[in-house]
Amino acid sequence: MNDAVDAVRRMEQKGTGGLKRTRFLWLKNRGDLNGRERAHLEVLLGHPAYARRGRAHALKEGFRDLFAMKPKEAELNLKQWLHWASHSRLEPMVKLARTFREQKATILRWFSTHLSNGLLEGLNSLFQAARAKARGYRSLNYGILAFYLVGGRFE
Repeated sequence: MNDAVDAVRRMEQKGTGGLKRTRFLWLKNRGDLNGRERAHLEVLLGHPAYARRGRAHALKEGFRDLFAMKPKEAELNLKQWLHWASHSRLEPMVKLARTFREQKATILRWFSTHLSNGLLEGLNSLFQAARAKARGYRSLNYGILAFYLVGGRFE
């Protein structure tokens, strides 16, 4: 989501300018902004030259709000969000909506299980670090040993 929001910001930066050093204002969660950042973001959101960027930000926050909902409510709101994003005329958001539509069942499953693939992604990054650190293995046993050394918590 943040990549799509940032892509819209970069497109607008080329066209209108004035968005330098505002990247993290757009990408931070609304609740994590301090008073000065929130005020600056409100000024930018109200500026007519940044309407596309404001739509992208609203889409991001709307998707984020889904995760505080109950499963049935989230399913209905996800459908509405997908329609909104698909018709936003912001190419990165339209592309993201297509991806989310393909993964709709997986997204909705989160609301009942609250499970993600974060643990597997973390393990994969450890394995990749071990592979990079070893710069090749003489045998499979050395590769497995490297994985244990990188993945183990030796204190």
